[in-house]
Amino acid sequence: MSQSEPGSSRFKNCGNPLLCEWLEEWMEKAQGIQSKAYFAYKKAYASMLVHPTPFHHPSEAEKLHGIGKGLALKLEKRMITHCKANGLPIPERVKGSEKRNHDQISTGTQGDGEASESSQSRPRQKRKQSTYVPRFRSGAYAIMLTLHESEESGNGTQRLSKEEIIAAGQKYCDSSFDMAEAGRGYTAWVGIKTLLEKGYVWKQSSPPRYSLTDTGKAMATQLARASGKGSPRSQMAAAGEPSTSTNLQSSQTDINQEEERVTA
Repeated sequence: MSQSEPGSSRFKNCGNPLLCEWLEEWMEKAQGIQSKAYFAYKKAYASMLVHPTPFHHPSEAEKLHGIGKGLALKLEKRMITHCKANGLPIPERVKGSEKRNHDQISTGTQGDGEASESSQSRPRQKRKQSTYVPRFRSGAYAIMLTLHESEESGNGTQRLSKEEIIAAGQKYCDSSFDMAEAGRGYTAWVGIKTLLEKGYVWKQSSPPRYSLTDTGKAMATQLARASGKGSPRSQMAAAGEPSTSTNLQSSQTDINQEEERVTA
């Protein structure tokens, strides 16, 4: 980062004299109007003054004690103005692994070591993909069983309307599909939104009609088998598939006690 050298010898050990000069300017201005910002600028100035390594971009100053994102951005804006006024190339931000890790300068203030440690990047762990299992006798559970029951009935009806699902599925749900519970602004039908987001149900035509996707069929078969609602044909199909969740193999009593959860 090209910087003009201020004339004062007090910057001879500073790797970024131009940035240091601007911090000094802001510090003195804040002191003149008795602003509390004076102390923030003073701390930042002290760190910059003793830092020997030049920065490629003002944003790297954020690594120093007393300089946060806001002040680093202010330095960046000042640098852009300076470069435009003097016909100099504007420095570009250093990306990713190319960014140099400058040592944080200690000014004797407690907590510097903690700040340095927290500034180090840590690798992110990838989250495992999970399988959504509708809670027993919830709206989503009732919708899944109703669509599954329609397909297993053998009457050729695979796509049902909202009204048809509600009429046939209320017996599988503890909440009402027609009336919202006290303190809630939604009915059990809200479960259809989750099923659509999880890719368990298709929504087609207008007015909309609903059917199970292949993924939804597999889950519905597991739910039906666990609840004792599956037909012999669906139970035979499910027997050849691994269980999505160990709770789906539990007894009716165990399922009744489980909460809606996500299993790995």
